Amino acid sequence: MYKVIATDLDGTLLQNGIRVLREDMVPLIRDYVRRGGIFLPASGRQHLNLQHLFSGIEDEISYIAENGCLVFHEGELIYRSVMSREDGIATTRAIMDIPGARVAISGVECTYILKGQDFYSHITNYVKNKAVELDSPEDMPEDFFKVSAYSKDGVELFDKKLKELFADHLTVVTSGNFWTDIMPQGVHKGTGLKALSEHTGIPLSEFVALGDHYNDLEMLSMVGHPACVDNAVPEIMAISEKHMENGCDLLKYYLTA
Repeated sequence: MYKVIATDLDGTLLQNGIRVLREDMVPLIRDYVRRGGIFLPASGRQHLNLQHLFSGIEDEISYIAENGCLVFHEGELIYRSVMSREDGIATTRAIMDIPGARVAISGVECTYILKGQDFYSHITNYVKNKAVELDSPEDMPEDFFKVSAYSKDGVELFDKKLKELFADHLTVVTSGNFWTDIMPQGVHKGTGLKALSEHTGIPLSEFVALGDHYNDLEMLSMVGHPACVDNAVPEIMAISEKHMENGCDLLKYYLTA
């Protein structure tokens, strides 16, 4: 039995636009956890969003949220990383200046969006995040954990530009086909796994990590058992010990091993 299993969601467990877990996943995860394993989704999603997705076992699992900025274990926030307020405002305004781009600012349990973006419905009804509108980024009432750019037309609209502007002092990562995430320097899903490893005393060599895209690369690179779906980017495929077409089948393999 593997002691810890971490998995990406969008593109790995949730493929081809599917937005809910396959019906056998929750019972399998529940059984794994009750046998002593630690299961955690590792995602760019909001913590509250992840809890809703794993309804029924939400209090039995751990979480890496906001692409590694927040780690929850046994109901407690055990790790958090924030960027300076100056960087948070600067990155938000840079995205606001790109025609067609939308910006989302992550707090601990809430996503903040700017009024006038025509973005509130997408965040609350499609992404399923709790959201609050702000008049300006200067009105952000929390620390800045992650600032994200979104376009329905794809990351090509802003990905290269944001990396040119901020990658020298912040982490800027392509997060799927429509999002680019900006986080504190050195923060990624892998830092979340490292925090959990240090908290529990379980070495990363005994972790399993599943993923598909560039924002999963550090996470898979540091664990003993990296795995991916068949359509993963080449850099992920190259380091994976196992791959399957279906992410839920891949997770089932490790949960029941």
